[in-house]
Amino acid sequence: MKNRLLIVLSLVFVLVSLAGGYYILVLSKQPSYTSQVPEVTLPTPTPEYSDPVQEETTTNDESMVLDETAQEPESTPTPIPEFLSFQSDDDNFSVSYKSQRKFYQDTEKTGNRYTFFISNSNNITLHVGDSWSWDHPARVFSSDLTVSGQPTFTFEVSSQKLTDFESGNKKYTVQCVHFGSESVKAECDALISSFKLL
Repeated sequence: MKNRLLIVLSLVFVLVSLAGGYYILVLSKQPSYTSQVPEVTLPTPTPEYSDPVQEETTTNDESMVLDETAQEPESTPTPIPEFLSFQSDDDNFSVSYKSQRKFYQDTEKTGNRYTFFISNSNNITLHVGDSWSWDHPARVFSSDLTVSGQPTFTFEVSSQKLTDFESGNKKYTVQCVHFGSESVKAECDALISSFKLL
């Protein structure tokens, strides 16, 4: 039994030795491979150019015709008038005012309000209604100043001037907010002078 075991072990030893010798003599001389991928530098692509488009040439006469058609006549700006007119058929009057003013129309408790506005310290408002837009204990009308032939009542403080007049059942008040500016006062007087009852 011992002899058989020794024979088997001897055979295994011989086989392992042969395999080791084969590896050393044959396989170790073959080239080895690595898993690294070599760096590859790709050539820079050169863009392809097509032939440039040939520009069409024109004679001097043709280019002059093209230039003339391309030029548009210069339009002259329409001048802005210094004064604009406003007319109210509902309240039977017309008036002119400086074009730099913005015009607003709205209603108030006593009737209609027409505002010719530049700023809070420079505006002219026309109040029209069946009753007065502001209270005063004693309006005394005078013909020293008339508006469209009607006698007026004037009340003035440092910041504004109120001019009242009547026609039929309509009561008109021109309220000029001037804050002491002589130019605004003059503009307000011009607006009152332009006022016409229809």
